[in-house]
Amino acid sequence: MRKIKQCFILILITLNIFLFLMGCKNREEETIKYRYSAGTKDYDGELYYSDDYFKVESTIYNPSLATTSLGLAMASFPMQDVPDVKDYSFRYKNVSDLMEKLGFSDLYANDDFKKKPTVSSLGAVYANKKIGDYTLIAIGIRGAGYQQEWTSNCKVGDGIAEPHHEGFHEGSDILLNGLKYYINQKSIEGKIKIWSVGFSRASAVNNLSMGRIDLAIHKKESILPSSVTIEKEDIYAYCFEVPMGANQKEEISPRSEIYNNIFNIINVCDPVPMVPMAGLGFTRYGIDIYLPNALNDSNYLNDLNTIKSFYSKQAASSDIGEYSIDKFIYYGGLGERKTDYSGDDDLINFHGGFFIMDLLNKMMEEGIEDRIAFKKDIQDGLMSAFEMVFQNDTMSESLSPLLISFIFSLLVSGDIDYLIEEIMHNPDNFVNDLMPIIKNTVEVSTLLVNVSPKEFCDQIKGIITVLTKVFNKHLYLLFPFVYINNLMAIAQAHQPIVCMANLCAMDPNYTKKPIECDTYGGYYLLEINYPSSHGYINISMDGIDIARIYEGKVYNLSMYTYGIVDDKFIAYLPKGHSFTVTSSNTSYSLKEYNQMDFVLKDKDHKMTRDELSDEITLEF
Repeated sequence: MRKIKQCFILILITLNIFLFLMGCKNREEETIKYRYSAGTKDYDGELYYSDDYFKVESTIYNPSLATTSLGLAMASFPMQDVPDVKDYSFRYKNVSDLMEKLGFSDLYANDDFKKKPTVSSLGAVYANKKIGDYTLIAIGIRGAGYQQEWTSNCKVGDGIAEPHHEGFHEGSDILLNGLKYYINQKSIEGKIKIWSVGFSRASAVNNLSMGRIDLAIHKKESILPSSVTIEKEDIYAYCFEVPMGANQKEEISPRSEIYNNIFNIINVCDPVPMVPMAGLGFTRYGIDIYLPNALNDSNYLNDLNTIKSFYSKQAASSDIGEYSIDKFIYYGGLGERKTDYSGDDDLINFHGGFFIMDLLNKMMEEGIEDRIAFKKDIQDGLMSAFEMVFQNDTMSESLSPLLISFIFSLLVSGDIDYLIEEIMHNPDNFVNDLMPIIKNTVEVSTLLVNVSPKEFCDQIKGIITVLTKVFNKHLYLLFPFVYINNLMAIAQAHQPIVCMANLCAMDPNYTKKPIECDTYGGYYLLEINYPSSHGYINISMDGIDIARIYEGKVYNLSMYTYGIVDDKFIAYLPKGHSFTVTSSNTSYSLKEYNQMDFVLKDKDHKMTRDELSDEITLEF
C-alpha cells in the first residue's frame, strides 16, 4: 500500500508539471535584466517572466516560476554597490528595480530594510499589480547580507512557550504584520494572490508565514484584513535552501495537503536545510523539491556538466570560484591514522550532504538530547558569538574565512597528532587545549575586529564540547571536518548561484532539454555489519551490479554512494528500481527514507538464506 501511495504521488507531481507546461505553452515570457548581490559586489542576471505563471493554481509546481522566484529572492539581498556601507536607506534598490520591471507598483520597503540589521529585525519589500480581477502582491525577503539578523537562526527555543523555531516565528510575525499594513495602506480590496519568495533564513520565515496563512484559510479564520479575500490556490510560496522551523507534532501535519502550495527547493549537499535537526522535532511546511543529485537523477553524471555550464554563466561565479560541490571527500575508517588527509578508498561517491547529515545525527546521539538541552547548553552562547561576528558593517555572512583560518592554525601548530590523541582518550583536555588555537584565530581575524577573543571562546565552548564528544566516539568524522577543500565545497552548496544553475538546467526557458529527475527525494538506506576485512557484499540494480566489497576492498562500480563506516557497509540506493543484495554477512538493516516527512521506515523485502554457506540474499 505504501508503494502504491508513493507512486501515486509521483504520478501526480509529474502530471501537474505536464499540465502546467501544456496549459502555458502559448504564453510569452518576457526577458528581464536584474541585479543581485553576492559576496561584497552586485552582479547582472537575466530572468524570464509572464503573468500567466499566476493563472495556474499555485499547487502545481512550476519550474519556470521557481527560477524567476529565486531571481526575485536574490534581488532582495541588500544592494552592495553603495558609496557608504553604513548607509542602509536604499539597500532595497535591486529588488525595487526588478519589481518595477516586472510591472509591479506601490512598492513598500519596511523600516527594517532601511536600517542596520539587528538580532530581531527582518527586511521585507512588498509591491502589487493587477492580473485580471485579482491583485497580485509580491513579497521579497532579505535573505543574505543581513548581519546580526543571522543570529536568530540560532534562536531555536525550548519548544514550551513557542512550538515553532522562535527566531523564524518572530520573523514571520514581522512579515505578516507588514503584509497587513501594506494591504491597509494601499487600500487593496477584493480578491488577491500572494507571490512570496525567500532564500536561506528568509525562506524559513517565508515558509512559516505562508503556512500560517494556509492554516487560517483551512480553519476559516481571519489573518488578513477583511477588505481582501484569498484562496489557498492563490498563494505562490517558493522557498530556497530552507532551514526547518515548523513543529513536527502540530495537530495538522506540516506535510498535510493543506500546505501543498508551498515549495521548498533544496540541494542535498547544502547543510542549511538540515538544521535545526529533525531530531529536535522540526520539519517544514509544504513540499520539498530536491535538485538533481546522484540519488534522484539516473543521468546525473552527464547532467552535472549541464549544471556546471549554467553555473559558469552566472556573473558571480568568476569571483566565487569553480563549481566544487562534487569535490567533497568523505574519509572512511581511519585504519592507520592519517595526518596528510589523503583519504581512504573505502567510501564511494559520498558528498558533503551525507557527511553533514551523519555529523548532525551523531551530535544528537552524543550531546544534544532535545530542544531544552540545546537552549540550555548551546543556544545562548551561539547567539552571543554570532552577534559578535556580525556587529560590524561587513555585508558578508560567510564564516568560511574564519573556519579556514582556524583549520590552517590547527594544521601549522604542529599539535595535530597530540590533539587527536587527546580527543580519543581525554576529550576534556582536548577542549581546553583547543581553545587557545581558536583564540588566536579570533585575534588575527579581520571579520572579528573589536571582538574579545576570550568572550568569543567562552560563548562557543558549548558547541565545541558537543563536537568533541562526537569526534571522541566517531573519529572518522574529524578528518573531513578539518579539510579546507571540504569546507569550501560545503559552503558553496549554499550559494544562491549554485541553486540558480540547477534551476536553469531544469527550466524550459533556459534549455531545450531540461534535466528530468525525481524531485520527490526518497531513497533506501542499507546497512550490513562488516567488522573485519573478510567476507563479501554485492548489490545489483535492475540486474546490473552497482556496488561490491570483497575482503575489505570496496570496488567503484557505479555512481551510487556506498562504503564502510564504523564497521558497517552502508549504501544509499535510489527508489524506482529492483535490487538484489548478496552477502556473506547476515546482520543487516534496510530502511526506506521518505524525505517528504523525514521518517525512517522498515522496508518490506524478501530474504533467503543458504544454510550451508550462511549467505543471505535480499530482494526489494
